[in-house]
Amino acid sequence: MEIIHAVILALVQGVTEWLPISSSGHLLIAQSLLGVAVPISFDMVLHIGTVAAVVVAFWRDIAGIISAVIRFRREDPLFRIGMLVVLGSIPTAAIGYLVSMVEESLLSLTSVGCALLLTSLILFISRYGREGGGVGTKHALLVGIAQGIAVIPGISRSGSTISAALLAGVGKSDAFRFSMLLSIPAILGATLLKAGEIAQSGLEAAMLLGMVISAVAGYLSIKALRKVLLSGRFHLFGVYCLAAGIAVLAYSLL
Repeated sequence: MEIIHAVILALVQGVTEWLPISSSGHLLIAQSLLGVAVPISFDMVLHIGTVAAVVVAFWRDIAGIISAVIRFRREDPLFRIGMLVVLGSIPTAAIGYLVSMVEESLLSLTSVGCALLLTSLILFISRYGREGGGVGTKHALLVGIAQGIAVIPGISRSGSTISAALLAGVGKSDAFRFSMLLSIPAILGATLLKAGEIAQSGLEAAMLLGMVISAVAGYLSIKALRKVLLSGRFHLFGVYCLAAGIAVLAYSLL
């Protein structure tokens, strides 16, 4: 893989993984426009970079959750958050597995365009969520289901999970934090399943560079998403997804 392609794709992954516009969909679009076929090992390395970004951004929460779980401090709010992340990961894994069985049929630009339109609808609807409290059991399950469905290229993971939480009455800050924390086991799990392919193909310089770039871009995207969400402008990403979905559908039909 050429360095320039690795840089472009890493930037696309880092920016779109956390902004609610679908990284998987944008990577497929970028590959089509660049005329390159990305090996699954490179895709997984980019995901390692973006999950590193969320780990750095939420390291205090993660360290607190691990400590609370290891010491079994049930009275600690972070212990509860950790258990809710585990609970939410169950429907994510189940739905993600079912979607993976038909994954090949979802990799066309036409499918991505339609999924982006669905993402735009989800984002527009999210503005009608009522500001509420923290994450509970039913919220964790609902957000986990949304994350599982977001395995489909073109459906944004962060857009779906944060929107689901907001519509269920979770406050913006709690919705943001839970969405980010819930992404960690999902991304790590998917990466571990493909670890053999990464080991088999080896790590090239372009792949390592891509991982670093996706990590930095991902960290900046997380900060930007939080700012936009708390300002009440989260749903405006729906305008971009609507325009992108229409453009991709038009391009795919040419």
